[in-house]
Amino acid sequence: MNFILKLSRAVFPSLGLLIVLVALFYFVLKSDFNIVSNIFLIAAPVIFGFIAAWFAPDFRKLRLLKSMLWLWALVIITLCLSFVSGLAGMICVAMAAVPLLLAAVIGLLIQLSIERYKTQKTDALRVSLLPMLIFVVLAIPPSGARYFEIEHSVIIDAHPEAVFALLQNIREISEDEVPTRLVHLFGIPKPTAAIWEETETGAIRHAHWTDKVHFIERITSMKINEEIQWEFEFPEGWIETGIEDPNLKIGDGRFDVVSGGYFLEPVHGGTKLILKTVTYDNSGLRFYAKFWHKVVFTNLHETCLNVVKNRLEKARGQI
Repeated sequence: MNFILKLSRAVFPSLGLLIVLVALFYFVLKSDFNIVSNIFLIAAPVIFGFIAAWFAPDFRKLRLLKSMLWLWALVIITLCLSFVSGLAGMICVAMAAVPLLLAAVIGLLIQLSIERYKTQKTDALRVSLLPMLIFVVLAIPPSGARYFEIEHSVIIDAHPEAVFALLQNIREISEDEVPTRLVHLFGIPKPTAAIWEETETGAIRHAHWTDKVHFIERITSMKINEEIQWEFEFPEGWIETGIEDPNLKIGDGRFDVVSGGYFLEPVHGGTKLILKTVTYDNSGLRFYAKFWHKVVFTNLHETCLNVVKNRLEKARGQI
């Protein structure tokens, strides 16, 4: 009987907190609330960690590590449920996981510090206001919009003329030409073709990533055997429903892919091929946003550059 009683005291509060957290996530993801913000990613989990530590049974008797694992389990289960239910995509879950877990621990530490160091009610009341103060501070308008230029390069054993010709039309990219990278695990399809087209308003390049993604690169500058630059266009229906994360879409005001270009430099009988992409970020997440911009586009750049390199060198019998 004592064992059952102790088990119920440990399980029921956890289940209650989990239900509350899942309900909160459901409400936020279903609403128009900006989840890519300091309030949602940091302030909210700080307060949740604080509350979880406050109401959990015998929390003061647990070691810090066990407390952290208990709290992280609740957050991870909630993130998994949000992905399985379709409320959040894999990339959104991956981006949110680290700040949510760390911020929840901050709330936990705040509460445990209160329990350990409070001496009288008035002091405890002052300290207990700390999570709310964090919420207020983080609610201050974040830094403004930023542009990131992401650049990668590869050396190809082929002349610039051959590289330039291939860049205009890269047809029928097979599955085995594109190794699976992190972005593909997030649900982004692999590229299958890039087709050049001359139109009345100028040249465009159609980018196909399987039959589920088709966007346009409108050419803004071209120097034969030297460079191709473009601006990205994402027309209505450019991506199949369900691939793009419902909470983080290109052109939603918080994130955009603006322009790009290939640049060719002759080197020792070969070519240095440079790929640049300019992205826009207005999430206010500062260095964390920059980190994810680089992670995603490093994967995409390396995929494109390696397809070009491998095709040309294979044609010359180098691979």
